[in-house]
Amino acid sequence: MTDDTVTVVLRDPGSIQLGHQVVQLNGGTIAAQDEQLDLFSRLWTAVNDWLADAAKMLAPEPEQVAGVSSRGLRHGRRRRKAT
Repeated sequence: MTDDTVTVVLRDPGSIQLGHQVVQLNGGTIAAQDEQLDLFSRLWTAVNDWLADAAKMLAPEPEQVAGVSSRGLRHGRRRRKAT
């Protein structure tokens, strides 16, 4: 992560092999134009979905409100028994 760039690097052998295959089949790198724009759009969406999921998972739990845990708020308030 830099100021204006998020970089995802894939170094596993399977990804490297697929990358080489795509470049070879395409006769060069993929350009974000014409029919290849859809490929970039799907990649962008998948990466952003992953980033959003990671942010949700890593976010701290909401603070307790007036002694009620966030779990209690999420599942509704308990009803009082009639006396």
